[in-house]
Amino acid sequence: MDNLIKIILVDDHPLMRLGVKSSLSAYKDELEVVAEASTADELLEIIPKYKVDVILLDIQMPGMSCEEVVGILKTNYSDVKIIILSSSTDKEVLYKLVELGIDGFVPKTSNIEIIKSAIKEVNSGTRYYGADILKIIKEFEQSVTSATSIMSALTEREKEVMQMCCEGLCSKEIASKLNISHRTVEMHKANIFKKLDINSTVELLKWAIERGVVAL
Repeated sequence: MDNLIKIILVDDHPLMRLGVKSSLSAYKDELEVVAEASTADELLEIIPKYKVDVILLDIQMPGMSCEEVVGILKTNYSDVKIIILSSSTDKEVLYKLVELGIDGFVPKTSNIEIIKSAIKEVNSGTRYYGADILKIIKEFEQSVTSATSIMSALTEREKEVMQMCCEGLCSKEIASKLNISHRTVEMHKANIFKKLDINSTVELLKWAIERGVVAL
């Protein structure tokens, strides 16, 4: 039937694919799984062979990362909708995928009715994240906005010291690289800790990684 929503199912666990495909077969008048893949590379190999509307994509697979394959798909198959199926809701990864343009995100614990609803909604042009995922996205956006505001309060020298601390350099090494005294480095670190409301280099590294504000 021409009005069927054509789907490619991508997951490296055969039983997961079998379960989803079998469950979706209950809606054979609306949906059709036209192909399956176990890796991102396999997906990219088969996708030109099919007229596909929606890809159900596992977030964790061998080889190419989910972010990489989503970027490729959005560049080369912009009309195809992408729904991420995941057992993890890592805030940073989720936000990167949203920025890349995923159309939906569904936890693997969801029942088949939710997966079906997500497929139909994204196929109609509406994004589907669900209340829990939207909450995570909102919290992460607030965290990033807060981090940007805090970083703007740091001087350029403090940012340099922060970067080097996060790279694992000790105060003596930082002093040597920046041609300043050990005492001055310690003063900069104290100012950074105060502005970020933290107490140690370990906390600084954790703060920076969680907010993606330093390049490591």
